[in-house]
Amino acid sequence: MNRRRFLVTAGAASLVGAGILRPSGVLASGLPRAGNVGELDATSPGGIDLDLEHRDLLVGGEPGRAITINGSIPGPVIRMQEGEDALIRVHNRLPES
Repeated sequence: MNRRRFLVTAGAASLVGAGILRPSGVLASGLPRAGNVGELDATSPGGIDLDLEHRDLLVGGEPGRAITINGSIPGPVIRMQEGEDALIRVHNRLPES
């Protein structure tokens, strides 16, 4: 087990324990896998966007519903340069504030 897989599994277990991640009735076929993490540069011209929303995902091979950042848990890696301005826009697509 590599470090990324360990962190994804540990994070998913924490979300299940906290009641944030719960099994759903959606079939596993066609669901994206948790841990599909991207990388964003917050100091690039125009900045970056983070979308928070509920999404059905496969977590450890099981279907579940989670709060995702840009479509996955964990969210993307955000890169910044010390001394540079960073622009991060967060879009809450959740039913709660």
